Amino acid sequence: MENLVKDPYFTSGLWKITSKPEEVRISSDRVQTPIGVKDSLKIESFGWGEWRLVYGEKLQVKPRETYRLNVRMMLNLEDRKASVVLEPQVLDENGEKVKVTKKKWVGDSGEPFFVEDLGSWRGGVIGATGKWGWRYMTGGFM
Repeated sequence: MENLVKDPYFTSGLWKITSKPEEVRISSDRVQTPIGVKDSLKIESFGWGEWRLVYGEKLQVKPRETYRLNVRMMLNLEDRKASVVLEPQVLDENGEKVKVTKKKWVGDSGEPFFVEDLGSWRGGVIGATGKWGWRYMTGGFM
């Protein structure tokens, strides 16, 4: 299922819903937005299904550059187990996650181990849970 949402709150970009269970509603919300912001995206979930929203445009990045992910969000999560995570992902030109490899990586000095595959690049992860009004959050990656 593919659903594109165009929203000026997200710098006029396209957001693609890549997985959305039936109990999730995504709509444009002009009522509960911060002052000075035209519109925001409202996501309502009435169950425990996982959902994913992906920004449709790729940002070109270069080595040794630093980026900042700035987010305004308001939460009203009813249960302690509920959470929201925003995560930029480093992808190659084919859209696959970029693997981190190093010929000889030594782990913890107390318990040394050697690995080559360190997983995928991550950074700028913003996670939140609970109930609170509009907050401005920042995550960085390079």
